[in-house]
Amino acid sequence: MSSPMASRSMMAQNAYEPLSDSAKLDFSGVPEAAGQGEGIGDLFFYDLSRITLPKGARQSCNLFRFESDYRHVYTWSLGAEYDINQMRPMPIPRVADEVWHTIEFTNTTAQPLTTGVATILQKGELTGQTTLSYIPAGAKAEARINKGLDITPDRLEEETARERGAIKDRNGNPTFDLITIRGTLKLTNRKRETVDVRITKDVVGEILTSSDGGKITKLAGGLGEVNGRGRSVWNLSISPAQEVTRTYTYRVYIRS
Repeated sequence: MSSPMASRSMMAQNAYEPLSDSAKLDFSGVPEAAGQGEGIGDLFFYDLSRITLPKGARQSCNLFRFESDYRHVYTWSLGAEYDINQMRPMPIPRVADEVWHTIEFTNTTAQPLTTGVATILQKGELTGQTTLSYIPAGAKAEARINKGLDITPDRLEEETARERGAIKDRNGNPTFDLITIRGTLKLTNRKRETVDVRITKDVVGEILTSSDGGKITKLAGGLGEVNGRGRSVWNLSISPAQEVTRTYTYRVYIRS
């Protein structure tokens, strides 16, 4: 991981010049992270010493450097296809089908990384830039690089069963139907190498099944809501030209 991801200082706007393949960024003069700074309340302040600037001047400082193991993961995150206000199914727009190329790493320092811009370089080329939120010491984090355009997604949800009037009012009038929905998620790897992928699917309702070892988690719902909430997560590897399919089923109450 390049140390610009660890730098939280303000950078001046300079013209970008690609580095040669043999070039290597040199941060040998930047001190290694050793817990410099102080936490006050919920904030953390870094220490900078022996700095004198004339009025109106600016300076860019490399605060510290550190190394961390990391891995590339392509992530596909989908929300629930449900309108909470109308209490009816609501398909997610296709434009929301975005697979992101991300980097997972750990803050291996003894101090937090405060919110700031992370710049990702590979072979001397700038491949992405993102904003990282506050990362406590020892915590895992994720940085988005770019959209994974070579990992193509497809999905479908279909109703497979319906219990009409599953919930009735005090007069016996049906107020909610209970429907069962089956979802299918597909990903095709059009890259030339095997990639690690994480698929996350949220639902409003109760998840009944999640194929291929998908991890099911029950999430907290709002007070007074008829339905609960759930999440299914799959972690997998996809070979070049391979298409993978994951399925799930869930039940959800909708207005009669």
